[in-house]
Amino acid sequence: MLRPYQRADLETAFRLWERGHTGVLSRLATGLGKTRVSVAKMQRWLAGGQQRRCMVLINEQQLAEHWAETIQKQLGIAPGVE
Repeated sequence: MLRPYQRADLETAFRLWERGHTGVLSRLATGLGKTRVSVAKMQRWLAGGQQRRCMVLINEQQLAEHWAETIQKQLGIAPGVE
């Protein structure tokens, strides 16, 4: 369950994408749930059809593990990590 400010970020991003904007970024302070909101965006995007995919590029192993755990918890998907 997202907090109101997280839900607002998700809705704003999709509204902008639907209007054709690219390069939409989320800005949240440390500890406010950027990963959680991003995974919620992934979930909504993936719900649009089986042909849809998501990729996360990360430069640190510890952060990649954090993302993988969050995806597993929120989506029930075991992501591939390379």
